[in-house]
Amino acid sequence: RVSPFPFLALLILQIGYKDSILNTTVFAKVQYLFYIYSISAAALSSALAARCNLVYSSLPWIDCLTYCAKKNQTLLTMKVSTDAFDVAATGFTIWIGLNSTRLNWTWSNGQQAAYTSWLPRVSSSSGNCAMVNSDGYWEDDACTATHPFICYTGSI
Repeated sequence: RVSPFPFLALLILQIGYKDSILNTTVFAKVQYLFYIYSISAAALSSALAARCNLVYSSLPWIDCLTYCAKKNQTLLTMKVSTDAFDVAATGFTIWIGLNSTRLNWTWSNGQQAAYTSWLPRVSSSSGNCAMVNSDGYWEDDACTATHPFICYTGSI
């Protein structure tokens, strides 16, 4: 019998591997969010999770960009609001591939940011690099600050 009330569950897999670029052990965390109806489950964001690599090592923004490039990946970009909330599920404030020069926010691939999800407050920061907080909102920070980040393959 299938319950009429879905339950939300989160499966977290953590895998450690030796990273030759950072010369340290990196722990990649893959998360799957499930709606559970008795014995059936449907993954909500498995397509996103399959192409993303959350790197816990906190690095400056430009070093994150370089790290991802060495892995033949790119720093995460976002096109729709659900992307930010999928990322927020990590529970971390992480760098994304968005930075600013002269108030023009562009993705690391050179495209203008058509979709934005800025924190609804006036920023006191004069940062030129963007991150997603654990609530799914974007914030700016100094590019020299260090945060975890997500590299991804393909486009989201």
